[in-house]
Amino acid sequence: MLTQEFDFTVDVCASDDNHLLPRYYTRETDGLKQDWSGEVAYIHPMFDGKINRFVQKAAQTPSFTGVFFIPAATGTKYFHEHIYQNPHVEIRFLRNPKRGYHFGHEDGTWGDPNSVGYIKPMMIVIFRNP
Repeated sequence: MLTQEFDFTVDVCASDDNHLLPRYYTRETDGLKQDWSGEVAYIHPMFDGKINRFVQKAAQTPSFTGVFFIPAATGTKYFHEHIYQNPHVEIRFLRNPKRGYHFGHEDGTWGDPNSVGYIKPMMIVIFRNP
């Protein structure tokens, strides 16, 4: 489990109802506008059009460790420009669960665990910037 491996300091993409850590940024506090230097951040951008902006910010932040849980979109511009062959990045491709990934909603509720969840491939991307 990632929380056992990393001593996270901030949840960068959270809501008041679904945050995983005591310190977190919401849509209103906008994690993209915050200083990530010195942080050990958990980053799960919830599959919106801003994934590229979060990845770019992580790649450009000094003295930073960022752990992303994102789709394994290996054909994207951000993957090739900021992740693939970056000496400060580790990529862990995940095996899909039998019925897909299930995520909590922004309001802290969960959907039907027996339904088919998100079935696209996922990866953990770890930035360890000096």
